[in-house]
Amino acid sequence: MSKNCPLACFGIVAAGKIDNYSALKKALSAFDFVVACDGGLAHLAKIQFTPDLIVGDFDSLQEHHLAQYRQVKKKVYKREKNFPDLQGAIKACLKLGAKKITVWGAQEGRSDHLVSNLFLALEYPQTVFLESEKELIFAVKGTVVLPVQKGQMVSFIPLGAACKGVTTKGFQWELTHKTISARFFSLSNVAEIESPSLSIKKGSLLVIIEKATSTKH
Repeated sequence: MSKNCPLACFGIVAAGKIDNYSALKKALSAFDFVVACDGGLAHLAKIQFTPDLIVGDFDSLQEHHLAQYRQVKKKVYKREKNFPDLQGAIKACLKLGAKKITVWGAQEGRSDHLVSNLFLALEYPQTVFLESEKELIFAVKGTVVLPVQKGQMVSFIPLGAACKGVTTKGFQWELTHKTISARFFSLSNVAEIESPSLSIKKGSLLVIIEKATSTKH
């Protein structure tokens, strides 16, 4: 198990756009187990990284990539199915004992895929994290300390039902027992301390953390 990841940390590489392969390589080194989700295998081929498992219906994979990784274990789904490949990959990770799942290649590309991926994050609060070189997105339910440095920009956005009793500690614009909904949410808030907190009495919120330190005050 990775020294950087004391829990069972799994990484999934999906087929969405990835610009910074150096950032991807660094992230992969911290995972205990790496899954290529369908066309995400092409990203791994570019950096000559061998995953532990390949999952999908293979509708967006080229034959030469499958041939290149013929020795890697595969979980193949029928193309006529009622769930996206990424959901299948997440469930495969959970079945293998994953406690934290970080997905690269899930934030840029088709808009319908992006919205679907956000709902997947919401389905697995504090378990599924969508990451890129620019952002980290995950859902929160209950009370958590956020992995945020002073000056980082953070947004709290509901996706669906309103969230009630939302309280923050350590932000420029604090929330105190607020209801967060489509009519009122926290956009581009700024952390004033390291490791601020978020508490939610009812519901789940998407947390979007900008990796670059904010210069807005």
